[in-house]
Amino acid sequence: VSGKSGEEGDYALGFVGMPRDGIHNRVMSEFDTPIDCKDGLDISFDVFTSGADTYFYLADEGDFSAVKDGYDENAILLIKSNGKLYYANNRTDQPSVQVGTVTLESGKWHNINIKVEPDREEDRSYFVISIDGGEEYRVATDRAFHKASVYGIGVGYLRRDKTSAEVRIDNIDVA
Repeated sequence: VSGKSGEEGDYALGFVGMPRDGIHNRVMSEFDTPIDCKDGLDISFDVFTSGADTYFYLADEGDFSAVKDGYDENAILLIKSNGKLYYANNRTDQPSVQVGTVTLESGKWHNINIKVEPDREEDRSYFVISIDGGEEYRVATDRAFHKASVYGIGVGYLRRDKTSAEVRIDNIDVA
């Protein structure tokens, strides 16, 4: 699918015309070398979503195997089809804690920045989330990123709209 710039040759990972089957689907990408998160992690990507719940994942070791218990329980962020933004309190929770009063407009590109800040003293981490360069929201999560590396990322969707749905992700940067 075409990417955010819309220019010829700019492509994004996308899901278009997906079935409305009630199945949560995802695509994962494993890093060549895991990223050590003891000093934090910066994530940035552009997302276009319409008619679907859209998930963003940070994968632990083994999360790429459908036979490992909990392989699909690593979403950190969810954009509901109504534009509300949610984060997960820990690795096995679904993203269910709303991020402020943020509402992303459907059918438009948005830039999402997530800074992961480990807190060794409290054995947890913080997500600092901003949308389109706006206000930063610092939220606590029980996921202790300083104890484990990130082995990859992923994007997923659950179609909600009766007539059409589309999810695109572009310009992903993880450092």
